[in-house]
Amino acid sequence: MTREQHSAKSVLRRRTQDRRHLMRVDDKKRANYSIADAVLKRSEILHAQTICIYLPLPEEVDTKPIIEEFFRLKKTVVVPKVSGDRLELHEISSFSDLAPGAFGVLEPNFHDTFVSASSVDVFIVPGVAFDKKGYRIGYGRGYYDKLLKEFNGKTIGLAFSLQIVNKIPKEEHDIRVDKVITEG
Repeated sequence: MTREQHSAKSVLRRRTQDRRHLMRVDDKKRANYSIADAVLKRSEILHAQTICIYLPLPEEVDTKPIIEEFFRLKKTVVVPKVSGDRLELHEISSFSDLAPGAFGVLEPNFHDTFVSASSVDVFIVPGVAFDKKGYRIGYGRGYYDKLLKEFNGKTIGLAFSLQIVNKIPKEEHDIRVDKVITEG
């Protein structure tokens, strides 16, 4: 990555995080509801049996109501757990399977339920910013790019509409998502 690309990504990351931080609580609640509703109506979600979904940081799109509905629908719910410089995938059957882990994010509190990326039907991923082509900026550690490189199924990014930008400086290792769902 060139110095200019790195700098542009850093500026875009910070600017988008600042905008997300300034969201009003009631606007965020409405947006979360709308995003959850849209996710649960997607045909790839309705037909999927095994879904990998992230657990949110406080300012990200809240996935907990979506996960609750997946449990109710008897979907196999898989969540990531940080392991060194990679993400491992683990199946969970309830929120009691989780504890605060790396970066304060809820993670599985066990190590023996590995799930391979190839057994997942749909990945739902977070991002700090997304562009209209589905490229994303995360927090800069490349966890999801490494993981998605091993995956050939459908990928969905969740974001508030203020996280959508015209163009993200793309690098050769960046993996785009198939669809970004916002409240808009």
